[in-house]
Order: sequence, then structure tokens, then C-alpha cells
Amino acid sequence: FFQGFMSFARYLPASAFIPLLILWAGVGELQKVLVIFIGSVFQLVIMVGVIVGSVRMDLLEAAYTLGCKDSGVIHRVVLPGAAPEIAEALRSPVMLASSMTHLIAIRDQMHRSEEVLTLAAEHLDVIRESGPPRWTSTVQECVSRALLRQDRPEEALRVALDDLNANRARQDLEAVCRQGVTAARALLRLNRPDEAEPLLRERLRISREARTRPQEALALEVMAELFEQQGRHAQALITAREH
Repeated sequence: FFQGFMSFARYLPASAFIPLLILWAGVGELQKVLVIFIGSVFQLVIMVGVIVGSVRMDLLEAAYTLGCKDSGVIHRVVLPGAAPEIAEALRSPVMLASSMTHLIAIRDQMHRSEEVLTLAAEHLDVIRESGPPRWTSTVQECVSRALLRQDRPEEALRVALDDLNANRARQDLEAVCRQGVTAARALLRLNRPDEAEPLLRERLRISREARTRPQEALALEVMAELFEQQGRHAQALITAREH
């Protein structure tokens, strides 16, 4: 009955709920628990459903033949038969990768750069090997922003460009726009506005074609900063108004 909803919900990015959860639950431990819950529970339910569905049919038929009711079959056959694999699923690298991805996203939203970099250094390999590519991209975005906040633009640029190329290869236009803007910010910090401008113009074009308004607004904001840095105040004003 719930399979359709669960299959849809498992692909919802939990990091998108962070601003709402900050409003609803504050910035304490409850908010972190809720983000990890949203990011993990739907995948876990799907995994548990598959495990329960693989319980041996002959055991179920034998239990019904001996007069067990549905509740008895669940307690005496299904749960004992599936418990070892459920425990293994809870300990699986996929669940760890999911939890760490969302925890890193929370730390990034709270601008805790040192914690973002520490968690990413410890868990990025597991996330890359066990999770879908978008989890790795989310972590790389958090890392590049954390490096920028720590005034390490060269490292931020390298991480952003690597992730941008990976996202371009799998045609994730929204991620391409986000990391392109981060790369442009890093180039501005390095006083390389001539390289930043074509990158931003390309991101504006992609965001307008894909109709991703938040990414378009972000690109316009950085474009206004670029014009201001170059002394093109009239263009900066026009871009700021458009933003």
C-alpha cells in the first residue's frame, strides 16, 4: 500500500528540508535528528520491505497450516527469519553514507566549516562508494563552501571544478549551476574576474533554460559582485535590480 509513496519519498533531498526544520525545531539536536530521519527512514523502510518479502514461503505456509493467525506468523516466523538481515541493513554502509551526508549538510547550513571538512575527510570515501552520485555532489558542495568561508579559494576552486565536471557528465543541471557559482566566487577571491564572468554567464543561461529560479538569483548576485569589483558600477546596479 505504501510502496509507491516510499519509492517517491526516498529520492527527496533531506537537505532541502533544513530551512523548514530550523523554523519548526530550532537549531538544536532535534533538528539534526529530524534531518537524518527524513534522509534515512524511507530508504530503510524499502530495504526492510525487501528483506521481509524474501522470508521463505514454505515456513509461512507451514505456520498457517498449523493454525497460526497473522499476528502469530509475524511474531514467530517473519520477525525471527528477517531479524538478522534487518540488523545487517541497519549497519550497512548505505545507511552510514546517508546519515553522514545529511549531517554534513546540516553543519554547512550552520556555517560550521571546520566540522564540515572533518566529517567529509572521514566519510567521503564511504559516501562515494555506497551512495548515489548526488550524495557525493552534496558533500563536495558543502566542502567547497566551507573552504571559501575559511578563505582558502584555491582549494575551493579545485573541489568545485571537479564536482562541476562530474555533474556535467551526468547532466545534473541544478548541481552544475550551484558549483559553477561557487567556482566563480573562488575566482573572484583570487582576483581572476575575467575567468569568472564567462562561467557565470553560462550558469545564468543554464538556470534560465532549466527554469531554476534560485540558481538564477544566486548567479545574478555573484555577477553583481563581479561588476562591482571591476568598477562597472552601472552594470552592477542593473544586475542587482534584476536579482
